[in-house]
Amino acid sequence: MQYSDFRNLRSVRQKLGISVHFTTWLPACPAVEPSALLVQLLERYTRNRTAYFNEKSRSEGIVFPVLSELQYLHNFSFALYSGANIEGEKDLGLNGECDFVLSNSKQSIEVESPIFCVVEAKDNDLELGIPQCIAQLCGVDLYNKKVENKSLPILYGAVTTGTEWNFLKKEGTSVYIDSEFYPLKNLSELLGVLNYLIENAIQNATLSTTTHV
Repeated sequence: MQYSDFRNLRSVRQKLGISVHFTTWLPACPAVEPSALLVQLLERYTRNRTAYFNEKSRSEGIVFPVLSELQYLHNFSFALYSGANIEGEKDLGLNGECDFVLSNSKQSIEVESPIFCVVEAKDNDLELGIPQCIAQLCGVDLYNKKVENKSLPILYGAVTTGTEWNFLKKEGTSVYIDSEFYPLKNLSELLGVLNYLIENAIQNATLSTTTHV
């Protein structure tokens, strides 16, 4: 079993002991205007629906450019990994590839201090991606404690079809799923939310205390 095998909320509740809450927890975030380059890239990929063919094309044509834009805005102060393997606890099924992982570190060949997971929705359905994202957040939490010797109070996640985004946060054994959906067509608003979450994630990671095990 691995992250992608978590397909419903019942499995994350029963196997991982996670309580799931649907609520509006994101504040009104200041909009961030996209660069001309990002607008051009998204127009190029979405005009002839090239980026909607499958998960891989959405990943390359939409998700990566959006996340890369935030990395550029933050002067590459965090790392962005595609398809990274994060092994939290294999016996619990908390292992396997993560679509995208953001880390509070400089880019390197090894993932360090993961702070944010982004999951591409299966079959273009946001709800199908939520259990997998929760599992990845649990895996990242264990990975940080085992490998990085760090305990982060909050971990953030996102599920996206490319054209729609939904956000989650994990605090302890609770996961909060925001009730709002953010469409790609409102790009400055979407970038504002991502920017807010990344800033908070970096701050949490920087201020985190060492875990003694």
